[in-house]
Amino acid sequence: MHVASLLVVDSRGIAIRVRDQGTGFDPATLADPQTPENLTRPSGRGTFLTRTFMDELTLQRAAEDQRWGSASSAP
Repeated sequence: MHVASLLVVDSRGIAIRVRDQGTGFDPATLADPQTPENLTRPSGRGTFLTRTFMDELTLQRAAEDQRWGSASSAP
C-alpha cells in the first residue's frame, strides 16, 4: 500500500496530511480502545491517539484512490 504524507509548519502551528490507498472506514464505528475488552488488542489505537494529541482531526474521503486525513496542533 502506498502512503503519502505532507508536513506543513507555519506561525499558526503544524498540519500533517496523510493519503493512502485504503478502502476507508467510518470513524463512528471504531471501537473504544480504552474499554476492558480492547485493552490487550495489538491494534486499533491510531485514530484515538491522534485525537488525543492533536487539537483537531479531520477525516475525509477523497476521490477514488485518494484518502486524506489531517491533524493539526497549534504551538
